Amino acid sequence: MEKIFAIYEWPKYFNIKIKLISFIFLSLEFVEHFSVQCNKVIVAFHCKNSTEQSLKHLFKKMSFHQIFDIIPYSHFIGVMLQVVNTCFACCWTYVDLFIILINLYIAARFQQIARQVKFLKNNNFKSESKWKRVREGYTHICRICHLMNEKLSNFILLSFFTNVYFIIFHSFRSLTKRETHLETVYFAISFGLLILRATCVCWFGGSVYEKSEAPLHLLASTSSQMYNIEIEKFVYAVGYQRVGFTGKNFFRINKSLILKIVSAVLTYELIFIQILGISGKKASRYSLCE
Repeated sequence: MEKIFAIYEWPKYFNIKIKLISFIFLSLEFVEHFSVQCNKVIVAFHCKNSTEQSLKHLFKKMSFHQIFDIIPYSHFIGVMLQVVNTCFACCWTYVDLFIILINLYIAARFQQIARQVKFLKNNNFKSESKWKRVREGYTHICRICHLMNEKLSNFILLSFFTNVYFIIFHSFRSLTKRETHLETVYFAISFGLLILRATCVCWFGGSVYEKSEAPLHLLASTSSQMYNIEIEKFVYAVGYQRVGFTGKNFFRINKSLILKIVSAVLTYELIFIQILGISGKKASRYSLCE
């Protein structure tokens, strides 16, 4: 791709954009993960008198009770599980970030093609060779996009499954009472970050489809004097190719997907309210000290 696009300049401020988005995402993930762990530590030491008992309560009762119900408890295993949990949290964030950055790059290349089409159209270029070079550049980006979609579709499906699951889980938790102010702060940060991440993946993923369609509107309005066989091929290439990223073809990433996720979350929220029989009251929750 870089050899073919050597005639174009590198997208302006793209390096800064990548670093800024990466810094924001990773920083927010650190704040979210740090806040939940701090909340658990404070509650654990509030419930137990000694450090040893507090650590045991933290790992066995609050963090990994499903595991320690099966295997004997030890502080070493608890620490190792905490390290693994932190690594998983980082990987989860990195998958979303990687999908966003790949979409950003391909969308930037489609935007360059659209600008080149606009330049040729405004200057009434009739040379078929120039239009052919732009069309081949567009086709090459489409092939790269299809290849990346094939390689990333599993990660995209995993990303959306995880994000939607935790959004619904936090929606359910919004019906429960929180015992500490720090837990309330964590809940607000975590829920907001989840919504932000899912929205960003949909928003930047949808930009690929929008940018890929941009040349079509320009080509459709070209004058008949400059119309040639290469422009006709270009119109067919843009009009009949479905460019974008999917989750194993179960769904296509676009901006309207945000509304579908919101609709699903609201539906499950209403189901939770009906099941719990809530009428203007918060659902009760178990004590974290038990």
